[in-house]
Amino acid sequence: MTNKTQEMYTYVINLFQKELKDKANKLENQRKIFASLAKFFKVIAIFGGTVAILTFLLVLLSFASMYLGFSQYAYPEGIIFYVLFIEVAVSFCGWFLHTILNNIFCSKVKNELYSLIYQSLDNNLIYYPGGFKLPTILTQIDNIFFKNNYGFDIDISELNPMLPFYHYIRVDDVITGSYKGHSIKIIEFSLIERHRTRTSEGRTHTTYIKVFQGVLLKTTMEKYINTQICINAKNSSTTHPSRFQKVNLESNEFEKLFDVYSTDQIESRYFFNTKMMDDFIKLRKITGNGISGFIDGNYVKILLHTSKDMFEPDINKPVNDPNTYFDVIFQAKTILDIITKLNLDSKTGL
Repeated sequence: MTNKTQEMYTYVINLFQKELKDKANKLENQRKIFASLAKFFKVIAIFGGTVAILTFLLVLLSFASMYLGFSQYAYPEGIIFYVLFIEVAVSFCGWFLHTILNNIFCSKVKNELYSLIYQSLDNNLIYYPGGFKLPTILTQIDNIFFKNNYGFDIDISELNPMLPFYHYIRVDDVITGSYKGHSIKIIEFSLIERHRTRTSEGRTHTTYIKVFQGVLLKTTMEKYINTQICINAKNSSTTHPSRFQKVNLESNEFEKLFDVYSTDQIESRYFFNTKMMDDFIKLRKITGNGISGFIDGNYVKILLHTSKDMFEPDINKPVNDPNTYFDVIFQAKTILDIITKLNLDSKTGL
């Protein structure tokens, strides 16, 4: 175990004993009930779906046998479709109730425990937990009925020049306030593109595809850059404004991980000196995720590319075990410490 990991582990244990233990013990009894019910409805969903598939295959086999002349018996179409409808409905209801229970429990944990966790990192941090979540395929319903309303601006349109094309933004958890003297906003979000195709019968088929998922850190730095700089992780979905030019830097290791684009070659190289390139390389290794960014004046926007939801409780893990909180605290601390890792609190050191 490295010194950094050991330090974080000790921090989590102490935080749990001082701030979380009493509330976590009360929530644990509720978690067991929610987890059992959620598991039951998940089994119902899987069972209903499996039976529906088997019924459908049985019908296809029956029709194929009739077509080939092996059988003269046919199931009554009305009964078959009625049975299929019930099986699919049972599967959907089981899945929906499983999703509801997960959302309710996660919301309780976030409101009662996670808010304390983030304030322990800095008293000036305010946590806004995400709302109800539906799968990507139900994006349209999610966008109409479960839009999150945080009471403040969460617009990320200033990043549009480097984001992939999308139709919907789904915002989850948000952390605002200040950290070590820097105003910050951390936004977990995903971008969803709507695909519409026409079937051979002339009908329109709509699907929703997640084209980006990650976390945005918006903050400021003491330095001021007289240009705009776009940093893209290699092989990522992020892009850059067409008017920007590729900036070639003197680090093979850095250029294996990032592409840099800007409107000013000299100013960009002034910002990305040897130390700054090393800091970005180290940051990439620490997070384990792709990193992109946008520098504009003294404003810094860092994108962490992720493959799963961050800051998310697990209904199957006990909430009264301090080890449960290690990942979520480590994730938040890693993002917040970008300020110090990139030396954003210094006017010099470029």
